[in-house]
Amino acid sequence: LSIEWVFPTDKQASYFQIDPQTRLIRSKRLRSVDGNPTMIETNHYPPGFAYLFEEDLNGSLFAILKKHNFQFTVTERTLETCFPSSHECQLLNIKSGTPLLLFRDSHAALDGTPSFLSSQLYNTQNMKFYF
Repeated sequence: LSIEWVFPTDKQASYFQIDPQTRLIRSKRLRSVDGNPTMIETNHYPPGFAYLFEEDLNGSLFAILKKHNFQFTVTERTLETCFPSSHECQLLNIKSGTPLLLFRDSHAALDGTPSFLSSQLYNTQNMKFYF
């Protein structure tokens, strides 16, 4: 959907240990399963990930990161329920008030350096999660 430079929230600046005037990269992607919009993914990265502006973000993000020799781990994952905004309803082709699942992940490089923050907003209609 988009990739752009944005100013961090206080929480993001704290996570990345950066000055609040240092811009982050924000990517937004709409993911589909069998042609049906299923998830809106929003990621925030520090400036060192600027190579993402040159990549095709329609495919696997993990393949892109691997291509750039970046390895990471999930340091924290939360799950909550929420309701979509009108814009999210349009993107996911759902009715207002449809309950969604919101995953929020913190990622770090293998040495512990904060790497990126991710949120995935899932339309769970006709979906199963396997853990």
